[in-house]
Amino acid sequence: MKINKIFSLTKVFLKNSFKSIGRNNADGEKKRIGLILLYIFSFAYLAAIMGFMSYGMIQSLALIGQEQVFLNLFFLGLGLLFVFQSVFSCINVFYFSKDVEMVLPLPLKPYEIILSKLNTILVTEYITEIIFGFLPLMIYGIVTSAGFLYYIMSIIALIVFPILPLLLVSVIIMIIMSFAKITKYKDKFQMIVGTISILLIIAIQFLAFGNTEELTEAQIAEKLIQTNGMVDLIGDYVITLKPIIQAITAENIVIAIIEIGKVILFTIIGYAITLLIGQKIYLKGAIGSSAGGSTKKKKIDGQKIYCKHIVAVSYVKKEFKILTRNPVFFMQCVLPAILMPVLFLAIALAGGNGASNEAMLSVKEIIKGVNPVIIIFIITGITQFLGMMIYVATTAISRDGQSAEFIKYIPVSFHKQFIYKIIPNIILNIISMLIVFILVGIILQINVYLYIPIFIIGFLFAVIRSYLELLVDLRKPKLQWDTEYAVVKQNMNLIWTMIYGMLAIGLIIATAVIGEVFKIDARITISGLILALCIAFYFLDYYVEKKQEILFEKIY
Repeated sequence: MKINKIFSLTKVFLKNSFKSIGRNNADGEKKRIGLILLYIFSFAYLAAIMGFMSYGMIQSLALIGQEQVFLNLFFLGLGLLFVFQSVFSCINVFYFSKDVEMVLPLPLKPYEIILSKLNTILVTEYITEIIFGFLPLMIYGIVTSAGFLYYIMSIIALIVFPILPLLLVSVIIMIIMSFAKITKYKDKFQMIVGTISILLIIAIQFLAFGNTEELTEAQIAEKLIQTNGMVDLIGDYVITLKPIIQAITAENIVIAIIEIGKVILFTIIGYAITLLIGQKIYLKGAIGSSAGGSTKKKKIDGQKIYCKHIVAVSYVKKEFKILTRNPVFFMQCVLPAILMPVLFLAIALAGGNGASNEAMLSVKEIIKGVNPVIIIFIITGITQFLGMMIYVATTAISRDGQSAEFIKYIPVSFHKQFIYKIIPNIILNIISMLIVFILVGIILQINVYLYIPIFIIGFLFAVIRSYLELLVDLRKPKLQWDTEYAVVKQNMNLIWTMIYGMLAIGLIIATAVIGEVFKIDARITISGLILALCIAFYFLDYYVEKKQEILFEKIY
């Protein structure tokens, strides 16, 4: 194995994944600096939210002497996040990235390509870990007055922990994608691979959580009383979870080294298995996915095609066809918004006995004494967080590429086309909200009337965000691309989806705080927010209608 070759290949893949924007423009350097500052601000904002939430949770657990429960829940949540992120990253980096076609003809071994791509994905996961993982662990150490050994083990744990979930997911993806070559309908096959992969991961988690039914209620209750209750319940299915927590909380350096050594050993074995399997099957899937789509010719029914249709319906259908027929667009723009709430729903259903029932009962008791406005805003905030994963409006113009100029040739006003292009984004937001409603109904069973203001507020936020996101794409459309992967992975406009989501959550929190501080009636608080959103929507739509010619002038 040539380390230098793998290192060089990793650098190439990283450059391709993080290709800078605006370098061909005269003011490209200024834009690059601005984007870097924007990223830093956004990451700092998310890290601050995670730190604030972690501090509150640790303080609450410290009152009952159960601080270590935070570490259990923290690493469980982090593991789920890595699994979810790894599925999309593996499919895109291993099979859909532009560099696949360039690398395959080179005299490289499959394991060299696999290792380099795994390194590329690990870099992105370490960035995620810095945002969501570093600060909570540091806060835990400060609150619990942990020693120097804790911080050393925490850093090692953060380095090692993401690797095994990534290796597991990559093996599953490679096995499924190895069948890509034998099908004639490659585009459809690739589109459903991601869905099958994630559902398979969810099924594994479902079975893991569901296996707690072998324990009696008394045994489950006894385990939950223990500090490591949650880890004891599912730790047998996540082999690195217990050793990592034991290494972090160890007071003896020998024990810490032994436990972290177990994690490193499991990781090495995981690498060996992944490379052994990948050496045999990776090229089959990579060659299959890089080949063209379906070769089957379809007969065109002229009478069916040229019959009259409602313009709005035809236009929206066209947008959905672009999203669902292209595997990259489907995987990046559509699937996360649906499968993330489905994942939470599956976990809730899987843990529908024993420990989960007790936890749900406790949550329901707490909810009874909470102001309905707070409940409404918390659930609405969750829907806005999930909306940050929907990139349909932010890429609505860019997805058309060089054919986007057809917008100027059809006899439909720009204002109407603007609305038609954001409808898919709004529909996906609604679907995501409905899944959240099901989840909330299972866990909390809140008053059914509370869903009405939640839906209205969530819908208005979805419309306003869709307007703003499409305005961003119109201002800086990415029309010159030679691979769909570049539209969603090398498009800096996507960061605005996250920013608008954070602003929406911030507005929700501010409204809730103002209502609580000034003791404003719940109906007035909710009505005020709805009225403010309606006014914002009116002015946005007015702006688009008046400036439609200017807004679409960059499409050529």
